Amino acid sequence: MTLKSLSRIKLLFACYIAMFLLISFPLYSNQNISVKASVNGKYRELLQIVHCAKDKKQYGTFHDWGYWTGSAWCGQKVNQGYWVWVVPNWYIWKIKSDSAPGESQTQNTFLK
Repeated sequence: MTLKSLSRIKLLFACYIAMFLLISFPLYSNQNISVKASVNGKYRELLQIVHCAKDKKQYGTFHDWGYWTGSAWCGQKVNQGYWVWVVPNWYIWKIKSDSAPGESQTQNTFLK
């Protein structure tokens, strides 16, 4: 074997190991984010995802804010709904699953 072919084998082996690690240990799982963002199914019918990395300082990695009636956040037009923070995004949901039909919604009406 030549030095050039050994280098190619090393490179292929390194790529194989890197792919194996990424598949085996994903940094973020979309399924886990969806479960967490819906607060384990508490909220349904995702309306919007609002990227706002600067909110990590105030809200940490997770925060179930509840219903908010605002129309703008982090320089973006947003929907009213149930807001859940999973760093670095706000997830806005239409329906709170555990509320009975016709039950009044508790709202956070002050400015965020």
